[in-house]
Amino acid sequence: MKQFELRFQIRGHIEYVLEDVIATLDCGYASHGNFQILTVWVEADNAVDAAFDTVAKLSGLGVGVSRLLEDFVTRQDIAERASVSREAVADWVRQAEELPAFPDVYNIVGGGIWLWADVNEWLEHLCKGDGMGHPTAMDYAKINAAVQFDRVPPVG
Repeated sequence: MKQFELRFQIRGHIEYVLEDVIATLDCGYASHGNFQILTVWVEADNAVDAAFDTVAKLSGLGVGVSRLLEDFVTRQDIAERASVSREAVADWVRQAEELPAFPDVYNIVGGGIWLWADVNEWLEHLCKGDGMGHPTAMDYAKINAAVQFDRVPPVG
């Protein structure tokens, strides 16, 4: 089993059941206007099972899930999470060092963003990964398709 950190965009008025959610899940809640995020830490064999189990538990508590939010990172985010300088990250991206190829940029917006799962896996080669499991791009697609079409299967 591996520990996963998952961030869900949730809908509805969670404040009425937030106590029950916190009692049921290891989680944190934040809102930005009407945009609500529930960060959950859960152990599972894989990210898909972790997400499906969490969505089922939230549904049982009356909390609707809109989607699993991708964990995108910028060069600055990578530097902070890996405890290195931005220049080190720039070298990695340019492949200036004799290291395995750095993950491909996920999108070029804002100078480039990467999916944390890809970068974290790469960082494991340098012993700088966070030791947690993270959803891959395919995991996000599968999870969000199931959530969108209300087809989250039972886990276990």
